[in-house]
Amino acid sequence: MSFFHRCCGCSVQAVLLASVFATGVCTAQDYSTLGISDVVGGADRLLQRGDYRGAIPALEEVVRRTQDLTDPAGRETLQTCRFQLARSHYQVGDVAAGMAVLQNYLDAEPRKKERLALRMMAQGFFEVEDWDKIQEVANRLLAMPDLEKEDRYNANLLLGQALFRQEKWAECVGPLSYAADHATDERTGGLCQIMAVRALVESESWKELFGWIPRLYRTDSKYDITLNLTLMKAGKARFEEDDYLNALLLYRMVLPRQEMLDFSGKKVRRLSKKLVADRKVGISDAVVAEREKEIGEIKESMTILSELPPYEDEVTLRIGQIYAEVKRYWEAYVLFDRLYANDRSSEIGEAAMLQSVLILYDVGQVDRAEERILRYLDETPDGKFARTLLTMMSRDNLMKKNFDKVISLKANVERLSATDVEDEKNLEADVHYMTAFGYFQKFDYASAGEQFTSIVENYPNSPQAGDARYFRGMTFMMRADYAHALEDFLAYQKSNQNGEHYAASMFREAVCLFGLAGEIRDAEESAAKLKESEVVFTRFIETNPNDVLVSEAYSMRGDIEAAKEATNEDPYTLDRALADYRQGIDTATTAMQASYPAFQAAKVYKLEFKWQDIIDLMNYYMDRWEEMANVSEAVYWIGQSQIELGEVNEAIEAYLEAIERFGNDPEKQGVDKIISELVKVSNQQLADEEREALSVKLKFKLTSVDDRMDVLKLRLQVAQALLAGEEAASALGDRLISENQDLKKTTPASLALMCDSAVTATDTEQMQRLYDYFFDKYEESDELWHACRAKTYMMLANDDDWGVLKSIDEAQGMFGAEEFMGWAQLIKAQTLLKMKKYEEAEEAFNMVMGVPEWRGPIFAESMYGMGMCRMGREDLTNAHAFFQRTYLLFKSYSDGEWAAKGYLAAADCLQKLGKEEDAVKTLKAMLEDVYTNTTPQAELVREQLKKLGVQ
Repeated sequence: MSFFHRCCGCSVQAVLLASVFATGVCTAQDYSTLGISDVVGGADRLLQRGDYRGAIPALEEVVRRTQDLTDPAGRETLQTCRFQLARSHYQVGDVAAGMAVLQNYLDAEPRKKERLALRMMAQGFFEVEDWDKIQEVANRLLAMPDLEKEDRYNANLLLGQALFRQEKWAECVGPLSYAADHATDERTGGLCQIMAVRALVESESWKELFGWIPRLYRTDSKYDITLNLTLMKAGKARFEEDDYLNALLLYRMVLPRQEMLDFSGKKVRRLSKKLVADRKVGISDAVVAEREKEIGEIKESMTILSELPPYEDEVTLRIGQIYAEVKRYWEAYVLFDRLYANDRSSEIGEAAMLQSVLILYDVGQVDRAEERILRYLDETPDGKFARTLLTMMSRDNLMKKNFDKVISLKANVERLSATDVEDEKNLEADVHYMTAFGYFQKFDYASAGEQFTSIVENYPNSPQAGDARYFRGMTFMMRADYAHALEDFLAYQKSNQNGEHYAASMFREAVCLFGLAGEIRDAEESAAKLKESEVVFTRFIETNPNDVLVSEAYSMRGDIEAAKEATNEDPYTLDRALADYRQGIDTATTAMQASYPAFQAAKVYKLEFKWQDIIDLMNYYMDRWEEMANVSEAVYWIGQSQIELGEVNEAIEAYLEAIERFGNDPEKQGVDKIISELVKVSNQQLADEEREALSVKLKFKLTSVDDRMDVLKLRLQVAQALLAGEEAASALGDRLISENQDLKKTTPASLALMCDSAVTATDTEQMQRLYDYFFDKYEESDELWHACRAKTYMMLANDDDWGVLKSIDEAQGMFGAEEFMGWAQLIKAQTLLKMKKYEEAEEAFNMVMGVPEWRGPIFAESMYGMGMCRMGREDLTNAHAFFQRTYLLFKSYSDGEWAAKGYLAAADCLQKLGKEEDAVKTLKAMLEDVYTNTTPQAELVREQLKKLGVQ
């Protein structure tokens, strides 16, 4: 914006000095020899002719001669000449000299031309842009009494501009408003209005501004570029202050670039045409210069306007944002969509695209939003907002637990180019972080760990780096890689002493030490590591007594104490364990936390045969947690204790009540344990008539169950079938399979029957279905081994030997050598034999023989299997020995089946060794053996010997 002032020189009227002194004639240039009257007369004539340069020496001579006069007439002459001298200096362009004279004039008396002198002083200060002085002069002028209208106007014009240039925004509005209201020409009034609007914006005087705007828009000032930029700034300020409606008003008043250019072009042509015409008529050079300056300023503003970025798009973007903020979503979307469609690669276009996606999320059009995001990422994989959009889509899906979608965006992250911009790196880290949690929630801890590692190594300064270290430790821990997990937890504690996960990392440190102790074979080293774990658990408990994990810390420290062997020096290990378990119950923040120590304590009491203590503890636990407690599990322990105390009937009644009360909740797995225990008690503790009575009770409960209680109904059916025996249980499993039972209504007890039936029927589809559901819903169930067995048999049916071995390893990792796990070791050995891994297979068969709980038919099968391993290695002598042991030691198993196979295999070995006579004797012995002479194999042997003529 160009600043302006009114030239006051032309308005100064010549003051005839003849009114003071008589006019004289002076033609000489040396005024020192002339009388003062002649000097004054000469100056007067020169002024009248407009010869200001010539008048200066004469006026200076008069001033010199009269400056010491004290009489009123002399002082008036002095001041009059000073004023005319200053005016002459101004007219010849020596403003500085003129200002010096004016200062002397203003410092003396009388000052009949004081108002004009002040305006001239202001003009001089304008030349050097001394705004402070202009302010001072203008205020002095305004302070004068009885100001004429023109003087007051000029003073306000001067003061307003001076304050504006000093950025005294609030102070300049008043003077500028006055000048705008009293301007005699349109241009000056318009400029004052524009400056006033700018000042109101800068001073944030919004109420006054909105009063000015309509007034301004009734004039051509609305086409001023500075004004329009000012309005854009004001609109932005109002938008950022959430004053959306007023922001919208301001943005709507911003004119399009072309409209302003067209107006300015017409104005230039009009002014230029008028200048040419006026020159022909005759105007002064000063006026020409003034007009040319105005035209030049307009052309300059047009150039600036032409070179500006397309602010119309920015205004449209802002208007769209305002619509969005006031919830006029679809109007906003239309604007954003149009901007993006017009130019997809510009900064405004990409910003509009981002805004359109935000709107789609706001209105619940998530699918459209994601479609738009993915299209943008495909077109511009490294676009300005690629990271922002990836973060947005990842976070939305993570919150909605759409983990697969979160993970799917990993490919887009990998397409981003390297960046040094910190904000962009932080966004990338954020996407990696959410991707990691997507994997984490899918239990893919290895992939989650890779994402956390990417953050730790590639984004060490990001806000997520510290937490990524902690959660990477979690992924290691979940994979039982306790050594690496421990490193991360310790590193996190070192670098994040005030971190959110500091306490949790200390707890995990103790857990990792606990896990490492279990991996160490050396007993002393393992005990030392366990001691380290105990120390850290203790430190955690002492430093974080109110932490949500303190209950689990007590429980695990209790496990450590319970695992210690009592000695004469330390006989109270179990007492300390029980104390920790009790603390675990008391400090628990969830029922799940309380359940673990409660039931662990019950196991400790069981070791000491403290049955009443178990009952008391379970009642305390249930009182403490009421309906949130695992009541069914607690009742199971109470019932077991009552049975041990001889209160069998009480236990059975408690079991039946618990089944009926909690049986319709599939999450109450204790009900299934109660059913198992009820069957066990029935078989071992009840007489036939008592069992029959129990069966009748179950049947009655089953018939009285509401049909809507599907889960309870199925549980009662399972209990009834198990009480009836193995055949009834198998029949129920078969029926559930054939009816394609809805798995949502099943529990571990019914799933176990279905798994066994699927194995018997070699139904691989059902095996897979049941295994997947069992593992997903009841991973902690004691009956899960049935699902493991189903999966193993599915692998067998698919002839997938490696799959069989992997499945067995998983099962044995969970259940070890429990009584019901003999099948796993036997199938492992058989599979290794099939794969011709004879030494490994023999070792596996031999392991079966080492578990007394597995004694039975699988012992016979394993002994026979070891013989087959030796056969495979062509060690016929030792193979014969194993077969011989099979028919000598295990005659009674499986109706003599394995003994018969042993006889046949032994005879085969002898025959291959060339001992045919001994082979025949072996076969004859088989026919004489009462355990084998009625088997199907015996009939074949008889026919074979008959063909050989052997009697």
